[in-house]
Amino acid sequence: MSEKTNERSVQELLEDLNKAVNAGDVREAGVSFGSLGRAMVSEGRQQRAALYFESALTIHRSQNDPWGALLDLRSQGEALLGTTGDVATALSCLSQAAEIGEALKVPEGEDVRARYEVILRMIEEKNPEQVQVLKAKLQEDPEGVRAAGIEALLESGPLATAYFDDQLAVATVLGDAGGIFFSLGSLSQVLIDGGEYRAAHASLELAKAQIPSIEMPRQQLEDMMMQWRAGVRSAIDQSGQDITYDGMKPSPDEDLEALRRDAVQRLTSVTEAS
Repeated sequence: MSEKTNERSVQELLEDLNKAVNAGDVREAGVSFGSLGRAMVSEGRQQRAALYFESALTIHRSQNDPWGALLDLRSQGEALLGTTGDVATALSCLSQAAEIGEALKVPEGEDVRARYEVILRMIEEKNPEQVQVLKAKLQEDPEGVRAAGIEALLESGPLATAYFDDQLAVATVLGDAGGIFFSLGSLSQVLIDGGEYRAAHASLELAKAQIPSIEMPRQQLEDMMMQWRAGVRSAIDQSGQDITYDGMKPSPDEDLEALRRDAVQRLTSVTEAS
């Protein structure tokens, strides 16, 4: 399938994102994540699109940009409606987008609200009891519903790997040492699941380097590191392969970031086509 979308290829959009992250350009990083989400929609990869919109949303929320958040939530909701996943998650996106639009007093707020109501009526026609339960959940905690739906997407190994790699880029462009630390720690766990033990080690070493810059109790961070390392050791011990924990550690002269990046590329080279 061609990667061309609006005369820009996915590879070109990824290069734009990398340039923005390397330059510390938060605005362009948000734009790039949104563009990648739209590119994935055009490729029929709705779940991957939803996760790109999630990264854009993280950036726009961090910058107190309600217009950007509205667009991200609306786009994420529409992407999720294109999957066989939980409609509640899509509706939670649309309901929050509508609230932002109404607060901003822009036409998009009314448009998203109308879309939201149409979908609810369609559900109600088929199952009136279900829609009442759904409405109650969305009114009580729409963000909780949305967050749970996004978390459910991460049950797919390639999607989880891609998502935590995206979140690492988000934390990097925002200069968030804690976000970098936790993204690398989470990434190490999905790398373990993919059998990328050396890359998991590399991710943890990169995470460790962030500890002095994080405003959290050092002991708490080191305890997390110990837990993550224990996960690597346990996975290696249970792998049945003729390898050891120490044997999987990168050598002192290896490029840790390259190790991590190459493993991510291998694990995400084939993703879902939902």
